[in-house]
Amino acid sequence: HYLETTNSTALYFKTNATSPEGQTLEMNVKVSTTSTTVPLTLISNKATTWNPAPKGACAAIVYYGESFSNASYAGRVAVVTDNTNNTTEANGCLLISTKTYPSGSILNVAVVTYGNYIRLFINGKLEAFAVLVEGLNLSQNGTYINKCNWKATPSTFSYTLYALRFNNLALYTSDYLPSNMYSPRAIPKIKSLSNEYV
Repeated sequence: HYLETTNSTALYFKTNATSPEGQTLEMNVKVSTTSTTVPLTLISNKATTWNPAPKGACAAIVYYGESFSNASYAGRVAVVTDNTNNTTEANGCLLISTKTYPSGSILNVAVVTYGNYIRLFINGKLEAFAVLVEGLNLSQNGTYINKCNWKATPSTFSYTLYALRFNNLALYTSDYLPSNMYSPRAIPKIKSLSNEYV
């Protein structure tokens, strides 16, 4: 099963020049995959082809299972993009967690922009950061949750989404305590913000 939206800009990370208060995408998920070749796509835009050069606007948040063939990625959460102005990595990896997480883990994943930086937090801990040179779009042509157009979707794709929110405000710039991350019923409390999408 998967979810999809048609809004093409709802989950668009902007640079500091156009979003000085920053932005936050946060999700509570239980990850599970046995694939050795394809990462589990947590959330992705719906673009059918990614443009590796000179730049594109595609982005996704993925989880590489414990059995992933490249041991450098196995068990890690990453933000990937085809925008070569944001990353020169051959695999498009902009951010990747330093810690590994076994299949079946319940994770609080937050991607936050503030200033010139984009940060990846897992379970309230800062795992990676990078300079955001250009916008990063998780909703080009719309958004897929638990599906992608840019890679084959194997039968091993399976995860539970407990909560998802996107804010036009940097909620975290340092380590934090996730709210009720292990409870399926507990969608994190959201501050009252007039410009909040979800």
